Amino acid sequence: MSKYIQFILVILYAALTISTFFIVIDVFGWLHKPLRDSLVLLTIFIWLLLSFSAAWFLTGFFLLFMNTRKPILEEEQRLGHSLEDIQKRANDNARYRLMIQEEMGMDAFAIGYRTIVVSRGLLNELTDFEIKAVMAHELGHLTSKDCVASMAYFLTGYLPRNASFICRLTWRRLKRYFSMLFLPGGLSRLGGLLGRLILIGFALFYFHLAKYMEAILFYILLLHRINHLFRFLWKLNSRHTEYRQDAFAQKLGLGNDLRVALCKLIGNVPQKVNFFYIFQCEHPFMHNRIRRLEKMEGLRE
Repeated sequence: MSKYIQFILVILYAALTISTFFIVIDVFGWLHKPLRDSLVLLTIFIWLLLSFSAAWFLTGFFLLFMNTRKPILEEEQRLGHSLEDIQKRANDNARYRLMIQEEMGMDAFAIGYRTIVVSRGLLNELTDFEIKAVMAHELGHLTSKDCVASMAYFLTGYLPRNASFICRLTWRRLKRYFSMLFLPGGLSRLGGLLGRLILIGFALFYFHLAKYMEAILFYILLLHRINHLFRFLWKLNSRHTEYRQDAFAQKLGLGNDLRVALCKLIGNVPQKVNFFYIFQCEHPFMHNRIRRLEKMEGLRE
């Protein structure tokens, strides 16, 4: 059941984003209620259909900007043998695409419907068994359709993210103008700003556009709050998803190798482990993932 939570989040995200828009225009009296209900359902359906197909048409676009390439023969044979063994253990007969990220850092990720990307640095630093364990984790993302849900979330949140960006940008500008009051010539700059605002306000009222601008601003503020809520919920879901795919690798008999691989990924670089980090990142602390694998392997109570 837990793997379906992410799909429920995306559906709720889309439903709130669209229905809020129609509620706003209904409050301002621009749409009849019977028509609104039909349009809400139709728009949500179309938006969800587009969002859940994003993994199909956005994967290639993302890979273009991730410095990825097709593997050479040596890399293909090494990764192909590992993937074949993982699929036998998981009783999975699907076809997957392997890509190499031309980066010396150690990283691996799954994307789209069938693509697993492994960095060149990971290939250089990990053993075949450890690479196999990492790939098992990524295969779990693909078989659970985590990547489809992630792409859908990315596209569904396009409007709320931009609304949030506008709110943050406006707030920074207001703080900057307020700080100018304490600088030489600050009052004249503030006066110029107020003059422009008065001019814009007069133009909006003169052309009868004030109510439209009011509705737009109200909708942007609502989207900003919706974005904050779902960004937090999605981060919680993503951290749980990482643990779930670690358990998938352990179930295939690769838990110990994955634990060793994660230890190598940490290396000697200090990790961010402060509490506020969980509000900034979608992945759990690497040490917590290792501790869970230790528990699943029977190394701790």
